[in-house]
Amino acid sequence: GISYQTAFNWRHKILSSTNELTPKQLEGIVEADDTFFPYSEKGQKQKSRKPRKRGNSNMTLKENKVPVVVSTDRKGNTILSRAGIGSVKREDLQAAMAGKFHPEAILCSDGAMVYKGLAIREGIQHVKSAVHGRPVAKNKAYNIQSVNQLHKDLKVFMSRFNGVSTKYLQNYLNWFMTHKKKLSDADKIRQIIWISLTYAAALEYYQAIKKSAT
Repeated sequence: GISYQTAFNWRHKILSSTNELTPKQLEGIVEADDTFFPYSEKGQKQKSRKPRKRGNSNMTLKENKVPVVVSTDRKGNTILSRAGIGSVKREDLQAAMAGKFHPEAILCSDGAMVYKGLAIREGIQHVKSAVHGRPVAKNKAYNIQSVNQLHKDLKVFMSRFNGVSTKYLQNYLNWFMTHKKKLSDADKIRQIIWISLTYAAALEYYQAIKKSAT
């Protein structure tokens, strides 16, 4: 009984509120890497660029994509942040991740220099785990396997939307993390938000209630 626009607005008000679920700090061994999504002005009447054409090789260039920095520690605390447009730049990475590390955290990343620079600015140790996909860290504990798996899960999650506007990308990143996060049963308010945003969980919750009633 409501309009599509109202439903859309409600969705993004709820998704924006889930920012409070983002962990304040990451600790221990922290994995970090970036993945990319196409830049999109979907739904906007006034566009700042000409529409892309199928088969246009420029679609593969990073200048036409939006980087998402994924950082996670071994306790499962995870932060997903949009970081500008194009290749990950120092200032965008700093804006997304400054102050997000425990003083004794160890940042583990690939060979990208921006992550080493971030570790230096944050005053934490940095370990290069791989270069061009080839492991180089002597200690196998320093890897980015968890981040790589999150990248895969995120791509699968986002595929259901057939592309999202870059304007709302952070909201969908929040949705993904709310979907992944296991919340405490005692935290009723957060649990309700999680169920409302996760179709599979909501269906399971409904079936459980129905079964207990019979």
